Amino acid sequence: MDDKAMSCGCCKKRVVGLLFSLLMLCFAVVFLTFAIKNVKTMISDCKKIYYCLDYNFINRQTDEDIVTRAAHLRECNNEVLLKYIMNSLDFCNNRKLFIDINNQIILFLDLYRVPNNNYRLVRLYNGYLSVCAGFSNMERLSDNVINFHNYLKKKNIEFIYVIAPHKNYKYLSLQPYGVKDYENENCERMIARWNNRICYLDNREIFKQTPQKHYDYFYKIDTHWKVQYVFLSYCQIMTYMAKQFDVCFEKELQDINNFSVYTLPDRYESELGGFFRDREKMLYLKPLFPVKQSIYSEGCAGNNPITGINYRGPYDMSKCDKFYPTAYVVNPNAANRKKLMVIGDSFSPQVMSLLSLSFTDIEFHSTNTYEGILSEDIERFKPDYVICIFTSRQVSAPVFDSFSTPD
Repeated sequence: MDDKAMSCGCCKKRVVGLLFSLLMLCFAVVFLTFAIKNVKTMISDCKKIYYCLDYNFINRQTDEDIVTRAAHLRECNNEVLLKYIMNSLDFCNNRKLFIDINNQIILFLDLYRVPNNNYRLVRLYNGYLSVCAGFSNMERLSDNVINFHNYLKKKNIEFIYVIAPHKNYKYLSLQPYGVKDYENENCERMIARWNNRICYLDNREIFKQTPQKHYDYFYKIDTHWKVQYVFLSYCQIMTYMAKQFDVCFEKELQDINNFSVYTLPDRYESELGGFFRDREKMLYLKPLFPVKQSIYSEGCAGNNPITGINYRGPYDMSKCDKFYPTAYVVNPNAANRKKLMVIGDSFSPQVMSLLSLSFTDIEFHSTNTYEGILSEDIERFKPDYVICIFTSRQVSAPVFDSFSTPD
């Protein structure tokens, strides 16, 4: 029986090895074909430029004026350069194909470290993609948050720091062997450094007793939480504020059954290619009762411009779920006629959208695009409450730099 099992295992390894060899052979043929074709083209173009230079500057047979000769040279070079530019654009258009091929290899070889220039991506043991954080002593961010809290306290503004959950869960880690993720350790260092001076809500504790639900409420490939998790965080915030600040948290807003879940066409382009990524659509919540709101933002003039918005109409979470550097959301019929400022990373827009059901005036700053000075915006808006929402992989948040203690 053992011999049969061993024989079967050897056969599987041989089949996998053969398939992998054939795959590599196909890649080699494709790339060699491209290489030979490009070499021939480059030689031909070099010859064309050489003959043009030779005619105009070395073996010129006629005494043409310099303007005519320069025009001839310019025409030749433009012809060649234009072709190279167009070939480059064609190659860029085929970039998706190469990304798909690359990530098919990742899946085929069952790799857990996923190459990416922007993040340390890993595939957890359940197949979900997660971002790993590097080590940080968290001193700078922790101290800046404390200084920010003290600044708000002097102005009688209540402050809450919300820790959004990390995908590789604190109570059920599925990170692959050999991968070190300092996410939760960094967060614990930050909390310890606060030493009970900061009011914070830790979303990592929501599914402590049922950790598998944590993964069920995350997208598989996108690293963000689903709206069900967002709703729980919103309820956690409002429950705390109702207890501490006598804020009204209406009963119809406490039950997710009073909301419908809907989807729109997926707006995210995956750097991992279409084959790697499941066809997940982003989820949104819509109240089953009428809510009217206004959303205004001038957008962003930075590297990733977001189109401005001036919207008035029914509640629409998808319109708030963008990285506006500064957005204003008004709900004149909200139970709490208070001003709330929300500051956060990419986990915060949907939470902010739900908070707009409870407060008449919200100013939102997305740290992904915000370039203003926080103290100046607070002086102008004069909020009653400030809520920060960050995942614990944020080892630094430049939005708080203006509150740094001088060295």
